[in-house]
Amino acid sequence: MRPAHAVRTQTPPDYVLGLATRGTHVRVTGFRGDAVAMEKRLAAMGIRIGSELEIVQHEGSSVVVRVGETRIAIGVALVHRLLVTTIGGSARS
Repeated sequence: MRPAHAVRTQTPPDYVLGLATRGTHVRVTGFRGDAVAMEKRLAAMGIRIGSELEIVQHEGSSVVVRVGETRIAIGVALVHRLLVTTIGGSARS
């Protein structure tokens, strides 16, 4: 008889939003750099730690995300500082 093994559940690793591809669903997990100023700026757009985003468009260095029913364009200054993790089984490239 084989011994039972514990099943490990792993949280996908965090990565910057700039690496997410179109159609990917992600959850905001944190920020790189001056987190206080960035948190305030993103909160004004409706994006907070724990927010779920869908990548609608990713062209050049900016990204358009959907937060609920709202679409928000995020420029290069924030795209590479916003940490996310993939959710819902979508894959990142």
